[in-house]
Amino acid sequence: MTSKEALRKEYQKERNRITRFMRAAEKRGYMFDEGLLPPPPKRITKASVRRLSKLKPDFLYSHAHYVDPDTGEYMPAKRGRVEERKKATRKARLTNVIKKDKEASLARGKRQEPPETTATDIPYYPLADYLSYHGLMVLLDSAAVAHANARIMKWYISDYLSRRGQGGMIDLVRAFSTPQGEEAIREASEIAYDSDGERARQWWFKFEKVLVDVGVITEEEMKDLQDARDLDEWANQIARDERRLIEKEKKWERTVERETKRREKLDEEIHKGKLQTEKALAKFENVGLDWDNED
Repeated sequence: MTSKEALRKEYQKERNRITRFMRAAEKRGYMFDEGLLPPPPKRITKASVRRLSKLKPDFLYSHAHYVDPDTGEYMPAKRGRVEERKKATRKARLTNVIKKDKEASLARGKRQEPPETTATDIPYYPLADYLSYHGLMVLLDSAAVAHANARIMKWYISDYLSRRGQGGMIDLVRAFSTPQGEEAIREASEIAYDSDGERARQWWFKFEKVLVDVGVITEEEMKDLQDARDLDEWANQIARDERRLIEKEKKWERTVERETKRREKLDEEIHKGKLQTEKALAKFENVGLDWDNED
């Protein structure tokens, strides 16, 4: 591969990254400024690649607005991210309620009822298939008490459910009931108790491929979900860094305040010492005058 071909490939990779991100964001209600992504130049150079590599999510969001799909409200992208997180939290809570209801039905020995949904194109899954998914979640819930890997795996599953809604649970139930999914459950029973966090992350990335291979989600939809998750993780990292910076600034301000008070106290003590010294000198001078008068 020549250097020009390598540059062209790297340029196209960066351009595809930005295009996928913007397309995924637009599906969620974001509107980007026109001309934000420049057209491909006639001659691609290293500078062309660098310019695209600088178009990170933070920069792209700073040139976008958000239209709430429920209310139609037009707002800055920064506020839109806050609203999205609120909706994701509400969806996750709803998923947990559905899950607990299913578990309660199983515990009472009753037949599993079809999940309530308005999407007529989502078929109901058999109880036998659901038990595979249910067994995995019971395993992870138990291991998560003392093992970080299980908590990581639960987080990825919860994140997927929050982004896909109730349809996400159907995706997982179907996938875990396949031979590839059953193999993933067997691997999870080992990895959940391991101390290597990277194994837990790789387990989920491998299972994402299973979701695509068994046909419960398209490769394009999976890329959109991955981009959105990476964006959220990046935004959360920035938020954590900002909180740490603020805490450091507050700590520095407290240190400066303590040092200022210490110096003020020291200056006050020095001032008192000077006054005492001056009084002592004056007293000795008066005593000397008295001796001279006696002579």
